[in-house]
Amino acid sequence: MKIHPLMVMAVLMMAFALRLGAAVDDVRLHPDEALYSTYARSAAVFGAWMLDGPVDKPPVSLYANALSQHFIAARHTESGVIDVPLRAGEFAAKWPNVVAGLLAVALVMAWARSADGLRGGWLAASLMAVAAYPVAYSASAFTDMLMVTLALGGIIAAHRGRAGLSGLLLALSIATKPQAVFFLPLVWFALRDDGARARALLWLALGLVGLVLWDVARPEDSLFALGSANIDQGRWLADPADWPPRAAAWLAHAGGLFGHPALSLFAAFSAMWGVWRGGMARLLALWCGAFFIGHIISALPTFDRYLLPLVPPLCLLMASALVTIPRRTRYAVAAVLVILALVNPHDPRADVFRPTSEAAFIQTADWLNSREMGAIIYDHWLGWQMGYYMGAWTDKRRVYYPDADTFVADARNNPDRAPRYLLAPHTPASDVAVWLAAARADGWRVSLAYANDGLRVYRLWRGDWE
Repeated sequence: MKIHPLMVMAVLMMAFALRLGAAVDDVRLHPDEALYSTYARSAAVFGAWMLDGPVDKPPVSLYANALSQHFIAARHTESGVIDVPLRAGEFAAKWPNVVAGLLAVALVMAWARSADGLRGGWLAASLMAVAAYPVAYSASAFTDMLMVTLALGGIIAAHRGRAGLSGLLLALSIATKPQAVFFLPLVWFALRDDGARARALLWLALGLVGLVLWDVARPEDSLFALGSANIDQGRWLADPADWPPRAAAWLAHAGGLFGHPALSLFAAFSAMWGVWRGGMARLLALWCGAFFIGHIISALPTFDRYLLPLVPPLCLLMASALVTIPRRTRYAVAAVLVILALVNPHDPRADVFRPTSEAAFIQTADWLNSREMGAIIYDHWLGWQMGYYMGAWTDKRRVYYPDADTFVADARNNPDRAPRYLLAPHTPASDVAVWLAAARADGWRVSLAYANDGLRVYRLWRGDWE
């Protein structure tokens, strides 16, 4: 079916409006977003383009974040130094994913038009435009949306015979987030012959060699070693006893992929239909099944955003299934699916502590920054957020300890009489009482110095300091 350009424009405008609207919401960054944005801000403000510190992510998304902060948010202060205002920096950190998310909608339509056996590109793009996960992660500073968009570009380049470009784009996708390696089968089967596959593998290898050289050139620990330790603890597979609860967790996340569980159920039926239909639809359906099962049996954490790569192929399968029914019924069903997606957006930050007031983190950071120069802040729970919200030019010393015993032992051995504070969220799950009890038992005096909507700051001092 020939698609009128105005229909395409309407889908893209809807996709952009949803993503931009979510990006300008007054919400604070997830700890992971805050960490990535802090590294990116250091590059934009201090020129730390080799990302000093224990980075466990490849650099492409972090560099996109840094460039966005440089061009959109960075300002010269009255003191003549470069700084990034907090809220402007939040938006700038999300902007690369807003653009990537919009491109992903267009690329889903291009995939349907480039691959033999797929139909309904306009419908697939419409579903991609409103699906809850793509909207949420396009309006975030996570690495996932840019990773998916680059991989989609690689798949379409493969379908169109651009083997070298497909390998390079897949390499860039992996250099955004290593999970992109799961897209390799879709690129492989889209290439038409062994020669094209060899060219794609060559460019993929060259791109990955560049990533390894970048990693080696940094004076820090390897991102691959840190990533393995932080993400899967050095294991490839989870304990089989953990597979049933992992399956339940992934199914719960999958229920919200498109907003309403009814859409996820329709996507599952579309995948089963794709297996029966054969051709490219069967390949996509089998890939989705393997991707899902692989995440159940692997040692990867059960983070909701890890399922984002499923959305584009499932949109194609849903659209291909929709075009098999009569036109009037097809558009009625599609309209219902779009409405269901819009009424149930996804919250990508629901898995972490967030105060009721979105201003609480900034206000607490401002209070801490107003303390004496060189004050020591013990921050076990909120380090990544405060690393961003206390700003690039804070003169406070933030210290992390893994447990209360290490905290009191080290604090006791530090003779510096600078003011000391313990920052903690006041929640039932927080064990701050253990830390306060350990400090008192070691001779520290403790008093509540500041409270703001679930955040607490305690002042610590020794009796002989008065």
